[in-house]
Amino acid sequence: MQARSLVPSFFVCLVCLICGPASNLFADEGHPVAVRFWPDQGVTVETMWNVHVGLRNNYTKDSLPRVPDLELRLAREPVGDVTYPRHLHAWTGAGSHEFVLDRKPNQEESIWSKAEEAQDRSGNAVLVWQIPVELATAEGAPAFVSMIAVDGVRIVDAGGATAQAFLAAMQGSPAQVRMLPSVDAILLTAPKPDPKSLQAIAELMKPRLIVIAASAGLDSVGDAEVRKISHNTLALSASKEKGVATTYVSLGDAPWSMGEEMADLYAKKEAACKSSREVFAPLSVEQMNFVPGDGSHTPRWNAEHMMGRELGFFSQIFNAVDPAIPVIDLNPKQMPDQYQAAHPDWTGAEEARQMERVEAYSRRFAFLYEGMDLNERAKGSRMWTPRTLLRQMDRHYTEHTDNVRKKTKLPNWPAK
Repeated sequence: MQARSLVPSFFVCLVCLICGPASNLFADEGHPVAVRFWPDQGVTVETMWNVHVGLRNNYTKDSLPRVPDLELRLAREPVGDVTYPRHLHAWTGAGSHEFVLDRKPNQEESIWSKAEEAQDRSGNAVLVWQIPVELATAEGAPAFVSMIAVDGVRIVDAGGATAQAFLAAMQGSPAQVRMLPSVDAILLTAPKPDPKSLQAIAELMKPRLIVIAASAGLDSVGDAEVRKISHNTLALSASKEKGVATTYVSLGDAPWSMGEEMADLYAKKEAACKSSREVFAPLSVEQMNFVPGDGSHTPRWNAEHMMGRELGFFSQIFNAVDPAIPVIDLNPKQMPDQYQAAHPDWTGAEEARQMERVEAYSRRFAFLYEGMDLNERAKGSRMWTPRTLLRQMDRHYTEHTDNVRKKTKLPNWPAK
């Protein structure tokens, strides 16, 4: 099938991306997406809803922080471990080129479906396309260009092809370039990208960022200095800025390593959060919304409050270091008579997943603590040092979880 014949359906899918249904569940265009590089040109894209999309992680799956929800590959190779990945998709030259990965609230499992079958998608859906151009990797293997869109961020992955090959393919498909919406980042993981090709890609596609492997060793591209990140995580969020010059970023393929003290503080905070989630997970909607007769809060308020406090405090610090990560305030009103549940129809299991999503966020971007003294007030925080904040979160989860346990023993506690 010629690339031209794929243009209409690709255009329709882009329209769906821009105008399709959405909901204000947790995701919105202000929430950060993480792009992470791994050895052997592996990539993961990780969202605020804690959805992980992997590309080319065939040989490095044991290095990943968790099993991806979706792995995009060139071929459907046998997988010995049936838990990896949850969804496996092999790009081919035939069949559908537009897909959606989604998991709505109160659903335990994510669903991978063709775009036309996912009209009622949630605001947390990840939209994935194969851009129908022909190119190959430096080794001569077929390479498939993918676009991943979530939370207002659009990422194009060059499929492991060299910068020169990717440029030639896009120059040979002007219709595809014209129909791409504004691209936030182009990922070029192949080694030794040619600076002139990078400049030409920037001029042709006008992305906000072009991300290359740190192994390229480039200090500049033309007159533009390359922003160097020694670890493997880059934060992206939607931007309304138009016409800005492309920034070049080189990204490592090894995660940032916490110091021993911080790792211990994080582990204790996460253990307290896990214990709390185990209390909330079995609760029904009615139990989560239970109003005690003593004027105290519902169990749902406690879950929202614990989650909101961690997210608010951590995002203030992260934003002060990297503006690509916004301050996110989901704290509920403090007084019971002023409180309105953010999601009154969520089960306890979904509120527990919300807490887990914030836990994952706090660890995903923990590299932004680099260089901070554990005992000095954290950048962007009014009152917390990294040490006191992490200790407070540990205590906070324990305190509020104990309060919820007491509610479950009241005589008017709902049976189910």
